[in-house]
Amino acid sequence: MGYTFKKGLIQKYSFLTISEEYENSKLLLVTAIGIIQGTLVLFHNDSESSAGTCDISTISKITESFVKVYRADNHIDNNELLPGNDGGIGLKDVIINSADAVFNFPFLFIFYDQIIAATIGNF
Repeated sequence: MGYTFKKGLIQKYSFLTISEEYENSKLLLVTAIGIIQGTLVLFHNDSESSAGTCDISTISKITESFVKVYRADNHIDNNELLPGNDGGIGLKDVIINSADAVFNFPFLFIFYDQIIAATIGNF
């Protein structure tokens, strides 16, 4: 079971945030901590960067490298999705709105199993 409805819908929404039609929209993820908003990071894009405290290109490369090793160690083909809700999504320019505080991150990797709901827009 590589592709779940949840994973598929989140992936479709995330790609909309980098399309021309929805370029001003953010991916909005409802989690136990609050609402997370951000824009999809394309891990193969060497031009990803941010003026934050970390270099998104470097973080993306580290994440992508780990995924490759994980796949090899677990005999999962690169063209095959990770099983079930394993895996996650990398976002840049992230804002987390919780009940009591707002958190900002230049990059955040959110695991699929932590996501309750998803949509696109601006919060």
